[in-house]
Amino acid sequence: MLDLYWAKYDKDKEAKQFIVVTSDDGQTFNIVKVIAASKGLSYGYLLDKIINGTATVRIKVETEDGRYLYSVSIFNNNICDIGFDVSIYPNPIPANVSEVSLQAKARIFNGKFSIKITNSAGCEMKRLELKYKNAIQIKIKTGFLITGIYFVTLTGEDGKTVVLKFVKQSEYN
Repeated sequence: MLDLYWAKYDKDKEAKQFIVVTSDDGQTFNIVKVIAASKGLSYGYLLDKIINGTATVRIKVETEDGRYLYSVSIFNNNICDIGFDVSIYPNPIPANVSEVSLQAKARIFNGKFSIKITNSAGCEMKRLELKYKNAIQIKIKTGFLITGIYFVTLTGEDGKTVVLKFVKQSEYN
């Protein structure tokens, strides 16, 4: 995700609308959002559908007299996308299953992630540092865990964290 903020370029000239555009190659831009101008001087938009962890962004301004003005194009890379819902499957984990999947519910895993498994007493059982590109699912080996309650902490390079609780069942459940 990328938070965009901008201010009206000239308070004496009226903007009709602001058009947020992005590009994968820095040359061909696609419209992401059209925002009608208001009486305010500053605007914002949360860009949340970044496909490959990078984006070139600019704002195209349409003035009341029909002219177009453009902001500077800004290239953003290593955009880590962790600000979203993640589920863990299966949960509980049957005794004969040796891995779990972290599933992105609406977005993708992009960038570097720290994955930590701790038990219910807070002891670290496993730590991974991995990089993903356009992944919708992360698989983690859990065959070494004994019956009990565990937590997976997933932290993106942007510092955002998701904590998920899961249960490892015994053979007798």
